[in-house]
Amino acid sequence: PGSTLKPLVYGLAFDQGLAHPETLVEDRPVAFGTYAPQNFDGRFRGTVRVRDALKLSLNIPVIKLSDALGPARLLAHLRRTGAKVRLPGAGGAPEIATLAAETLIIINHDKRKLVEKVDFVTSAGYFDGGDSRDRAGIRSGGPSAVITDLCVLRPHALTKELIVTQLHPGVTREQVTAATGWNVMFDEDLCQTPPATETELATLRDLQQRTEADHAGGSLT
Repeated sequence: PGSTLKPLVYGLAFDQGLAHPETLVEDRPVAFGTYAPQNFDGRFRGTVRVRDALKLSLNIPVIKLSDALGPARLLAHLRRTGAKVRLPGAGGAPEIATLAAETLIIINHDKRKLVEKVDFVTSAGYFDGGDSRDRAGIRSGGPSAVITDLCVLRPHALTKELIVTQLHPGVTREQVTAATGWNVMFDEDLCQTPPATETELATLRDLQQRTEADHAGGSLT
């Protein structure tokens, strides 16, 4: 967490009786699923007092205390201080993924997003592959493509594993393989993504200009 939040987390932990300045806490390697936090200097101090953990701005002890406090209690406390809290969440994506006849997913291509196995599922894809989506009682079509800045991946007709069907101009197989978290396969009919037309580019540029103007509080007529 940001250093600004650390005193707030410790203060709440004191209020809840979870710790006090002399409490001994562990600053050792820990993992929460695939998330393995570290300290800014990459070092771990072992057993330390809370007062020293705060003074040194150590990450591991305050992350453990945040976990012990629980997200609901911590967020409620932050809101009482007047902080505006915006955290990532599903935002309606589970309903869209379950009910839409077709979905397209657009992301940057890197190993943190395209992993071999996720820790939890918020939006239904093809689960374990094959007919697992049907067996889960979901009758909609599911994701039809994942479009990245390197390529287009589509689910295999039988296994539903994502395979590369298109490479964007100038992108190589080696680049895609290096940026993917599993041994990704390439379609036998692999092709190159056609360049955007002038009409498509003009539409996108107009949309970008209008979006920037809206965010800046202006308007376009």
